[in-house]
Amino acid sequence: MKRTAVVIILLAVFVFSCLVLTACSHTHEFGGWTVTKQATCTEAGLRERVCQCGEKETRLIPAVGHIYTSWTLIVKPTCIRKGQEQGICSCGDIAFRNITETGHHYGNWTVFEQASCTEDGQEKRTCQCGVSETRVINAKGHNFVNGKCTVCQVDFSTVCTHKVGDWIIDKEATCTQDGSKHKVCTLCNTKLQVESIPATGHSAGTWVTDRQPTCTQAGSQHQTCANCGTTIKTESIKATGHSFSAWSVVKKATCTEDGQEKRTCQCGVSETKTIEAKGHTYKDGACTVCGEANASIGLKYSLERTTVGDPNTYYSVSGIGTCTDSDIVIPSTYDGMPVKSIRDEAFLGCSHIRSITIPEGVTSIGIQAFYGCARLTSITLPSSVNDIGDGAFNNCKSLTSITIPKGVSQIKQATFNDCISLSSITIPKSVVSIGFCAFDGCTSLKNVYYAGTQEQWKNIYIHSTGNAYLTSSTITYNYKPE
Repeated sequence: MKRTAVVIILLAVFVFSCLVLTACSHTHEFGGWTVTKQATCTEAGLRERVCQCGEKETRLIPAVGHIYTSWTLIVKPTCIRKGQEQGICSCGDIAFRNITETGHHYGNWTVFEQASCTEDGQEKRTCQCGVSETRVINAKGHNFVNGKCTVCQVDFSTVCTHKVGDWIIDKEATCTQDGSKHKVCTLCNTKLQVESIPATGHSAGTWVTDRQPTCTQAGSQHQTCANCGTTIKTESIKATGHSFSAWSVVKKATCTEDGQEKRTCQCGVSETKTIEAKGHTYKDGACTVCGEANASIGLKYSLERTTVGDPNTYYSVSGIGTCTDSDIVIPSTYDGMPVKSIRDEAFLGCSHIRSITIPEGVTSIGIQAFYGCARLTSITLPSSVNDIGDGAFNNCKSLTSITIPKGVSQIKQATFNDCISLSSITIPKSVVSIGFCAFDGCTSLKNVYYAGTQEQWKNIYIHSTGNAYLTSSTITYNYKPE
């Protein structure tokens, strides 16, 4: 009986653990928002949405704030005092606001003291509120005819106490030449003072293009004076440089031979570049492009089984063995049994390896399996892989791009640490977490192609340390490989 009870308890714990693991991996898919409490002028409202699993998400709706209408005049503004009016919100709240003073409204000017030839006069104007202001009427000055003022009859034919007037312009100054001006006595019209007016100097105007630049030759432009039109400065305009079209393939690359592509500028100049040979893509010991068979020989394998005669027995690749290939091709079977995993540190420090092809059927890659494969430029991961160990590709300095299979849920710590040439990575929406320093030192990483939505990306747990190059890259959502 005791043994039976123990077995039942262990089964219950196992089932519960499975349920918890299933729940943990669930991604909520919420429906539309429903308002559960309307926002008022001063209080926030609430809205919620519900996932099909029953989980609810609630958010605040900001208070709308008071909206005052029906403003009523309470205090009328005057010339020097502000007025006031009252507004009422639909919720009953009352607010007050000021009305700007009207300012004085003066009447016409009225002379109350006439100006004479030598003395100023005064005039006044009054606002309707009673406030008044005055201003000076300038003295008219004498009007001499035959030595006698025709207005006040004062005789200045023998002696004149000069009264200096304002400057009178004789010649306007230009950009390059001085002008001249003088002052006269306002009483007898005698010229009293003469001065020159300094040249104004040029005023920079707009730039005018004389010759447009081309792809290889500089252009030219000049600047004129805004006042006189004289050219005051000339400059060259840098050559634009070639504006090439997109690259077009002239010769396709094969597994073993380089190809070529070409692009042309609108001016007719063209340039070419080499498309490197693709290299063989092996599956089950044969190239999927050209059919050439080349499974690597001499690799070290380990037999994995729990009990003797277990039909699920399989092999793991556990080391480089005596293999000297730089392009490693792992077979799908060894000694009549499937190859399902690559053990921890299997290719640790194998700096001569340039490429690795892993067949369908392999499900796991061990911890630091390819650590320090400094010349590794490409690796093909089959869709069967669902687990990649810590630091699996750490310090693979030549690796430029990689596609994570759809079954992988975690990119673990230091997986791509110091992969300084890694410029792009394709990540499936099955990934739910990215670990500590997973992309630390990936200084070339610019593009992330993510199969899920932007909302799903936000739900991925990304460790805050060592993943800055990942999060600062350009992320393409809903990516579907061609």
